[in-house]
Amino acid sequence: LSVDENLTDETGYNVDIGARGVWGQLMSYDISGFYLGYNNRIGTVLRTEPDPRFNNLINRTFRYRTNIADAGIVGLESLVELNIHKLIAPAQDKWQLAFFNNLAIIRSEYLQSGEPGIEGNQVELVPRVSYRTGLTYRGGPLQLSVQYTYLSQQFSDASNADSTPPVPTAVEGIIPAYFVADFSARYALSKIYFESGINNLTNNMYFTRRAAGYPGPGIIPSDGRSFYFSVGIKL
Repeated sequence: LSVDENLTDETGYNVDIGARGVWGQLMSYDISGFYLGYNNRIGTVLRTEPDPRFNNLINRTFRYRTNIADAGIVGLESLVELNIHKLIAPAQDKWQLAFFNNLAIIRSEYLQSGEPGIEGNQVELVPRVSYRTGLTYRGGPLQLSVQYTYLSQQFSDASNADSTPPVPTAVEGIIPAYFVADFSARYALSKIYFESGINNLTNNMYFTRRAAGYPGPGIIPSDGRSFYFSVGIKL
């Protein structure tokens, strides 16, 4: 990774508009739209130069960090929480069942750029769809939760390299879409509580970034299915 010695500061602005509220005791919502303007955004592109290891007869590709371009990011985000127990048994208060739904849809684009092949590209590390949903049950000392997260594919650099065929270092390329499901449980007594859960319930194999330096270079895989159990005491 090479860094431009003439880097300049980024500038920008953000505009938001939205609405939030509640519908009785049944539902709460928060919906917003936004636009984020970036000037002189700092990012990474791929460049080539003659490789001195081979007498400059062939080119080598390297990552270059510089002020890439102006960028615009526009999106819509919503969060809805529903108290399902108010639909099923509105008069009771011994248990609760809540559902939440969080969706973000984002469009990002590089606008004016002095770098070739960048204008019109998607901004790196900005998935177009981010979705989270979950269900929580509370009844007496017991609490159960399940959560699902989905992120669409995203690029790891401003060049929008798709790593086809894969590069040896696995530093450049797409970060594929993935989903993760987690489950947790908690049981509380007067002064002691127990917590347990399963992360990555479906044991998905995925990764969230491509590292150019430590602990890379290359793909940094996420953990597979894991279990945990803990005991706590309140003093």
